[in-house]
Amino acid sequence: MKTISVFFALLFCFVLFACEVGVIHKKQEVRQTSYKSFYGWKYGNVVLGYKGFMETCNAIDQARWPGNTLFRENKEVWLNKCKTGRNYKTNPQAFFEKYFNPYLVEGENGYQGTFTGYYEIEVKGCLKPTPTCKYPIYGIPRDSSLLNLTRAQIDLQGALKGKNLEIAYTESLGRLYFLHIQGTGRVALPDGKFLHIGFAGTNNYQYKSFAADVIANGKMPRDQLSATKMMDWIDRNGEFARRELTKNQRYIFFEPRDNSPRGSQGVYLTPMGSVAVDREYIPLGTPLWVETVYPKVAYEGLPRNLTFLANAQDTGAAIKGAVRADIFFGAGTFAETVSSGMKQQGKYYILLPKEIRADKYF
Repeated sequence: MKTISVFFALLFCFVLFACEVGVIHKKQEVRQTSYKSFYGWKYGNVVLGYKGFMETCNAIDQARWPGNTLFRENKEVWLNKCKTGRNYKTNPQAFFEKYFNPYLVEGENGYQGTFTGYYEIEVKGCLKPTPTCKYPIYGIPRDSSLLNLTRAQIDLQGALKGKNLEIAYTESLGRLYFLHIQGTGRVALPDGKFLHIGFAGTNNYQYKSFAADVIANGKMPRDQLSATKMMDWIDRNGEFARRELTKNQRYIFFEPRDNSPRGSQGVYLTPMGSVAVDREYIPLGTPLWVETVYPKVAYEGLPRNLTFLANAQDTGAAIKGAVRADIFFGAGTFAETVSSGMKQQGKYYILLPKEIRADKYF
């Protein structure tokens, strides 16, 4: 799940009406259109989005409903769509065309918005400390007095040493830091296996980037602001970088996971089939057709346009607005490269069962 502070979580859920009922409070419009208006629908990537939708259906089968009125007031409709949809594995386009109406989503700034990317970062590590595996990944403390420690107290002063909270150890301080930013990842162990870990909690401090100060002091070139270059810079600059990182007092605690990450909806995320959205505008669990472009770093061997079916299955503290999404790209080199460079303009359409009146919920 995308990392989110307790402050933001409380902000989301402070009023039951806003978090559970899911009524829209800000300016937003949805305009019905047709699948013919979709760029690349006929040949686009619909299979992974269909797979992601089936993850939502699997949760519904277990009575784990998305926490919004769009689903809870239309349970029979969604149950029927899930049952019917399982018969369309070989032709998911036909399923959505027959049973869902598409609506272009518009916000205060029109139908264009920002699309970023995130991924399950991979770090090399060990279950026990070694001369190379020396940076601990901590689980969440049971002692509440330890939850307010700053990054400096934890990383420089060793305030959590001896508390038996270490889940694993990593070789790279840079990748560990970005594991904290991503909030989910996997540790590549020496035996070739992976330990999946996910967000378990935070020390309740607000996130602050250290990069601006380092650049202003001439310690980091401005062109190294991509995630991969920043990770390399941190590893090359040792203790100096370690001290600079403490300017961001926010610290993330983790817990072991049995598989790939789950999003805020509580279902497993599907690479290129799941996105994080602002649930004040987009109800979790709903399908979306996304139209954006790949970042320049990813052009080689790829088409310019990035169009695909996705599902709103996650949230994030930085994901704000009616047309705003963070695309989950999965794990591995490709996912990391694309996610690190992804900040593109685009639009999306929400797909609703034909029985549901859009003007009731948007």
